[in-house]
Amino acid sequence: MIISKSPFRISFFGGSTDYEDWFTFNGGAFISLAFQKYSYSVVKRLPKNSEKKYHVQWRIKEATNNPDNIKQPIVRESLRFYKFFENLEFIYFADLPARSGIGSSSAYCCAVGNCIMNLKNISFDKYKLAENSYQIENKLLKENVGIQDQIASSFGNLNYVKIKKDKTFKINPIILKDYEKFEFLGRLLLVYTDEQRNSSQMAQLILKNLEKKKAIIMKIQQIVDEAYSNLINQDIDTFGKLLKYTWEMKKELSNKMITKKTLDLFEILNKKEVLGYKIMGAGGGGFVLAYFKEGKRDKFINKYLKNKLFIKPEIDESGTKTIIY
Repeated sequence: MIISKSPFRISFFGGSTDYEDWFTFNGGAFISLAFQKYSYSVVKRLPKNSEKKYHVQWRIKEATNNPDNIKQPIVRESLRFYKFFENLEFIYFADLPARSGIGSSSAYCCAVGNCIMNLKNISFDKYKLAENSYQIENKLLKENVGIQDQIASSFGNLNYVKIKKDKTFKINPIILKDYEKFEFLGRLLLVYTDEQRNSSQMAQLILKNLEKKKAIIMKIQQIVDEAYSNLINQDIDTFGKLLKYTWEMKKELSNKMITKKTLDLFEILNKKEVLGYKIMGAGGGGFVLAYFKEGKRDKFINKYLKNKLFIKPEIDESGTKTIIY
C-alpha cells in the first residue's frame, strides 16, 4: 500500500496564459503558491484471487474487472497511461471541496501518478510528474486545463514559472525570509462561496475567446513580471493592488465568471481593509482569494466571516510526496 498527498494551489497572476492554445504561440507565465491543504491518493495491491480486479472509492464505490468501466476518470486514465493493470484498490479523499478553483483535480492526478510510478518502480522527478499529469488531463481526459495546476501541485512552494512555446517550463522559486513570509501570508485569505462548478466547462468559455481577448490576456501575462518584481522587492502592497487590477481584466474573459454568491462575497470584500481579490481558477464559484492591508485580516474575519468557510494559507514546501509506503 502507498499513500500520497498533493497540495492545492493559489494562482496569483498569469491565469489563462498556461493554456496550450495560448502558450504555444505566445509563451506563458504565472505566479502560484502551493498551500497546506491536500488531495490524497491511497493505492493498495489486492490479492490475485480478488472477485473484482479494481476497487475505487471516491464519491461512489466501484468494483469492476474491466478498467474501461471505471467511472473515476483520473484513476481510469492513469491506469491506461501508466499501463498498470494489477489488482488494485484506489481511495480518494481531500481536505477541501472539489471543483472549487484550487486545482483539486490536478492535485489528485499528481497524487495518483506518484503512487503508481512508485509501485511500478519507475524513475521520475517532479518535472515528469507534472508533465505526465498534464498529459492525462489534457490529452486523455480531453479536459480544458492549463499546465499551471500540475506544476504547482507537483513542485509545491511559491514559484514564478515561465512557459516556453515548446511546452517546456522553468521554475523560479520565490525565496522569502521568515519575517517576509510571515507578513506576506498574513495578507492572504481564501473564502469559499459554497458553490462548485465544472472547471473544464468554465475554461471552455475562456478558450473560445482567446483570439478575441488576446490584448487582455497579453496584458495579464505582462503583469506577471511586474508582480514578481514587487514581491521580491517587498512591495507587497502593490502586489495586492495588482490582484484587483488583473481581476478587472480577467472577468472580461467570460460573462459567466461571476455568480450571485460571488457578487455577495465581493460586497463584503469591498472594504477599505482589502487591497485586492479574485476568483480562483476559471471562475463560476469556488474559492475567492482576498488580499489584505497589513494587520487587517483577522479583524475582518471576526467581523464578516463567522459563518463562512475560510482558509489562512500556509506554504507547502514539498509538493507531491509519499507519506506512507
